[in-house]
Amino acid sequence: MSWWHRLDGRIIVDDGDNVYVIHPDDPDHPDNIRDDDAHSPCEGG
Repeated sequence: MSWWHRLDGRIIVDDGDNVYVIHPDDPDHPDNIRDDDAHSPCEGG
């Protein structure tokens, strides 16, 4: 798994199969990864 910060503050996470975007300043953003969704398939779109 790799991750990196973007200049706009978002965090990009690449787990090898999917790429996720985390918005640390918006914890309710639907793109965020949540522990309770960790076992659900996420197509991100």
